[in-house]
Parts: sequence; C-alpha cells; structure tokens
Amino acid sequence: MKLFGHRAIRGSGHGAVLAAIRTLLADGKAHSAEELCALGIRQGLLAETTIPNYVRNAIKTLLDRQRDRGEAPEFVQLRDGRYRLDLPVDAFARHDDPVPVSHAIEVIRESARERTAPRQRGDKITSLR
Repeated sequence: MKLFGHRAIRGSGHGAVLAAIRTLLADGKAHSAEELCALGIRQGLLAETTIPNYVRNAIKTLLDRQRDRGEAPEFVQLRDGRYRLDLPVDAFARHDDPVPVSHAIEVIRESARERTAPRQRGDKITSLR
C-alpha cells in the first residue's frame, strides 16, 4: 500500500492504475489516455508522477491478457484512440422523459379527491342521483 497525500492507494503498478481507470470510465463516456491521466491525478486516484503512456500501457496489457485467456475485453479502444468500458452504449443515458399529462385523468383525480376529502361541519351533502 502506497501513501499518497492523506489517502492510501491500494495496489501497485498496473493494478492501481486499472482500478482508477475503471472508476473514471464508470461515467459511460470515452476518454483518451491523457484525459484519464489528468482526471485521475486531479481526483487523487493516480500518483502525480503517472504519465499517459503508463495508462495506455496498463490498458493494452490488460486487454492482451484478457484476449489470451479468451475473456471478453473490459475496455474498448475507439478509432480516435479514446477508451470506454465495454458495455452497450445507452443512447438515452442523459435523457429525461417528461411525465405525460392527461387532462381527463387529472379531472378524474381531482373529483376523486373532492369526494374523499374529509367533510367539515356544515358542508352540504349532495346526492349522486
């Protein structure tokens, strides 16, 4: 265990770097090795001496090992050189659908609230006939 500032970073070598990369890529976005290195250092997940080439090498080594073992790759390298987790891309990840409003249903709800509301003394009771 290495001490880094006030935090203890478990693991050493590529293991600690891969743990940081998994954390950084959990947002679902693709990042370059340079971005991963800068974000990791800023968030305290990587040592300040970590360079982008070390991040790139850690990912490549892991992918090679997984391919040799016949496992599914954990990361995907895109054509532009960025990396992301090997998960299906959710096209609507940041989209919030507004709740549909039906005016007819709202009228029915309001009348139900009026019928079930506790009556005050002196309220007129109307017949449903």
